[in-house]
Amino acid sequence: MQKLNYADEDIYVYLVRGKEAPKSILQASESSEPDRRTSKRSRRTNNGNLVNLRVSATTSIYQLKMMIWESLGVVKENQILHKGSRVIDQETATLADMNIFPGDRLWVKDSEIHEDRDIADELSDQKMNVENIEEGFRGTLLTANISSQVV
Repeated sequence: MQKLNYADEDIYVYLVRGKEAPKSILQASESSEPDRRTSKRSRRTNNGNLVNLRVSATTSIYQLKMMIWESLGVVKENQILHKGSRVIDQETATLADMNIFPGDRLWVKDSEIHEDRDIADELSDQKMNVENIEEGFRGTLLTANISSQVV
């Protein structure tokens, strides 16, 4: 139960370049023992970058992908996120829902399908959707302050 209720813990994300992840990354991401020591060879990778991200059990996959975009520069739509050989693609699910725990090693591959864009565009699109407030009767005669005249 403690595994499902974590906050401000580290997970590791490898950016893999090429067709598939090296065996050392696959083996490291398959094991879910956070205290398990790994060899220097499995921690070091020549095929990409490694980032350490602070997350909680309630972090959504969408939020994780935004963190990866910010850290590694891979557009959210291009990210193919994996834990071991399993693809993680449910953006509304939380890390606990997807059995991602502190110390886990995930890997992401850039599909390079969508063109690069700025992360600010994604954030401003979210703000635009949130700020759509109903205007009611504004702009119609129903809200005008015209005094009624008795004829």
